[in-house]
Amino acid sequence: MTIVYLPLKLAHVLGGAIFLGSGLVVTLFMAMALRTGDSKLLDRTVRAAGIADLAFIAPMMFLQPITGTLLLYASGHSVAEIWLRVSIGIYAAMGACWLSLIWIYDRMHALSQAAAESGEPPSGEFRRMCRMWFLVNAVLLGGAVLLFALMIVKPF
Repeated sequence: MTIVYLPLKLAHVLGGAIFLGSGLVVTLFMAMALRTGDSKLLDRTVRAAGIADLAFIAPMMFLQPITGTLLLYASGHSVAEIWLRVSIGIYAAMGACWLSLIWIYDRMHALSQAAAESGEPPSGEFRRMCRMWFLVNAVLLGGAVLLFALMIVKPF
């Protein structure tokens, strides 16, 4: 093990924690705002969720593969190890889900902004987008938990 192993491991674990923690907090606030039915609150929450996604989750989606690759070489593990291949597959699926959230956020923001400006309650389309957002977010958060498990246990 090289001298850079522990700092890389710390950076990688902290990155995963930031990703998972930010995702959980954003999900909680979105759920709380949705329950109110208040269009103005929903609009502000959707905007804040999008900002949090860009500020915390986006950097982690790009940095995790970098720290993971460096950690792989520093630790002496091989890309041929099954647990690592499974992890890479899960991460790729998470990346595709995260990219779809960009479109969902954009649509949700347009719909919540229109409802907030008109004073109308959120539309049926907005609620459908929210269900889609929660579904995709559940896949992302579940994937993050699986990745933590694979990193810790390395079962195969």
